Amino acid sequence: MSTAKPIRTVGVRELRQDASAILRRVKSGEVIEVTEHGKPVAQIQPITESTFEAWINSKLISPAKAPGTLSSIRPVKASNEPSSKELLDYSSADKI
Repeated sequence: MSTAKPIRTVGVRELRQDASAILRRVKSGEVIEVTEHGKPVAQIQPITESTFEAWINSKLISPAKAPGTLSSIRPVKASNEPSSKELLDYSSADKI
């Protein structure tokens, strides 16, 4: 048995005339399909949390306490391998 709510369909005219009420329904979890001349053209659905937000909320990761910039990261050198700065410079040169 499915627990998903059925999708409500509204025409463009109804959407234009009753946008606030339709958005209230979307905020409550409904998915609205918008039709034009009886043909589906769009869906309006609630925004769900991003994967990043889900990881933070589940404590898999924690946000940075004081976000820095890439320029504040020191290059790391591993034996005879190129440094992270050299790799980034090389990668950036390919895109120029």
